[in-house]
Amino acid sequence: MPYLLFILAIIIFAANPFSLLDFPLDDAWIHRVYSQSFAYGHGFEYNPGQQEAGSTSPLWSIITAPAHGLESLGTDAVVLAVKFFGIILALSAVGAVRKIGPLLGSSEKIGLIAATLFALDPRLAFSALSGMETTLLLALWLSATLNLLRGRFVLAALLASLTPTARPEALVVLPIYALALLLSAPRKYWTLALLPIPMFCWSLFCKFANGHWLPTTFYMKSTSVEIGMQQVKDAWNLLGLNGPFPSVVVAILLLFMFIFLLRQNQNFKAILLLLGAPLAFLFGVLFSREFLMDGYYWLRWTDPATIILTATATLGFGIVLTSSKTWRPKIAVGLVLLIALPHFIGSFTSWRKRLISDSRAINLITIQAGKWINKNTPKNTVIGVNDAGATRYFGKRRTLDLMGLNCADIAFKRMNSENRGVIDYLAITPTWFYGKGIYENLPACTNFSIPPAEYTITSNKGQAEIVIFRCQ
Repeated sequence: MPYLLFILAIIIFAANPFSLLDFPLDDAWIHRVYSQSFAYGHGFEYNPGQQEAGSTSPLWSIITAPAHGLESLGTDAVVLAVKFFGIILALSAVGAVRKIGPLLGSSEKIGLIAATLFALDPRLAFSALSGMETTLLLALWLSATLNLLRGRFVLAALLASLTPTARPEALVVLPIYALALLLSAPRKYWTLALLPIPMFCWSLFCKFANGHWLPTTFYMKSTSVEIGMQQVKDAWNLLGLNGPFPSVVVAILLLFMFIFLLRQNQNFKAILLLLGAPLAFLFGVLFSREFLMDGYYWLRWTDPATIILTATATLGFGIVLTSSKTWRPKIAVGLVLLIALPHFIGSFTSWRKRLISDSRAINLITIQAGKWINKNTPKNTVIGVNDAGATRYFGKRRTLDLMGLNCADIAFKRMNSENRGVIDYLAITPTWFYGKGIYENLPACTNFSIPPAEYTITSNKGQAEIVIFRCQ
C-alpha cells in the first residue's frame, strides 16, 4: 500500500512535460556535468582536464553516472534515468520507515501506518523528481538507522559513513551515529573507524583539486550568521512547510515520540537517530548560512532533516493508533488527520505546481541558453556564466563559473572573475553583475527569459533572464 501510494503521487507530480523531462534547479545540471565526466572515466572534471571539487554530492554524481550511458538516445533518456534513481531511493526510504515501525512498538501495523503517511509527503515526491541528492541522503540515513536498530552494526556504520558524501551537512550527524553505535555495541567500537573513511577520501580529492580540505562550495556559501530566535522560528516553520502536516502537529508527535522512546531504554538510540540527528542537521544548515524560505533553491538544504522528522512523526501516529487500548486516542488522531487534510491538499497542490514552474523556468532560460551556445559558437569558445549547470552541460564549451563554485581559481582569487581576456562570451544574469563593469559596454547577442511573475525558483525575479554578450 505505501509503495503504491508513492507511485501514484509520482504519477500525479510527473503528469507534465516539464516536471517529467526537466529538473527544477540548475544545480541538478551541475551534477550531470560531474556525473557525465565520471561516467566517461574523467573523474570530477568540470572542463576537460580540469578537476574541480564543486560537487556538493559526489556520491550522487557517481551512482547516477550509468544514466549517461543513454546519451545516444537523447537528453530526455538521461533525465528519465536520473529520476528513476531518485524514485527507487525514495521507495527505499519508505521501505525503511515501514521496517523501523515494528522495531519501536512490536507491531507490524506501526510501520504500515507510518510508511503510508510518509509516502504521501509532497516533498518526497518533489525530491524524487528533482534530479538532486535528497532521496539518496534519506535512503542512507533511514537504512543506517534501520540496520543499527536491527543490530547490524557494521552495515549501519558503512551506510552512515556515506551520508556526508551525499550531502556535506551530514557531517554533523556522524558524531550522533558514533554515539548510537557505542551505546548499541560497545564491544564493536572498531566500527567507529568506518565512519570517517568516505569523507576523508573526498577531502583528499578536494585538497588535490582546489588546494583545500573541503569542497569549494563550502568556502563560497558558508557565512557567519547571528544565531538567535530567528533560526528557531525558521525551524518551526520548516517543520510543516510543504509537508503533509502543519508544524504544530509534527511538533506534538515528535514530543510524543520522545516521551515514548525515553521510557524504553533500549530505544534511546532511536531518539538519537530519529530526533537528535535531524534536528542537528536542520540547525547546522540554519546556523551556517543566510536562509530564505522562498523556493526550492533554499529548501533543498533543509528538506532532508524536515522529511526525516516527518517520518518520525508518522511513526508516532502508528504507535498511538496501535498501542492504545481505548478509542479516545484513536479518535483524537483521526480528528488530527481530518484537521490536517486541508494543509496536506494545499502542500501537495502547491508543490506539484512548483515542480512544473521551476522546471519550466530552467528549461526556458538556462537550457535554451546552453543550446544557443552549442549551436552558435566555435568549439574552442570560452563562456563565462553565473548559472554553471545547464549552460555548461548543453553548451559543451569550456566554461568559467564566475561565482567560483565550480572554478577554484576564481573562488580562491587565483584568477580574476572580471578578467574578460580569456572569455569569448558571457551568458549571465545581468542583475547579478550590475555596476561591476563586466557587461555594460558589450554587445548583446540574444537573451532568454520568462515573465518575472512566472519565475518561482527564488524570490529574486532578476534571475528570470539570461543575456548572452560577445566579449571578443
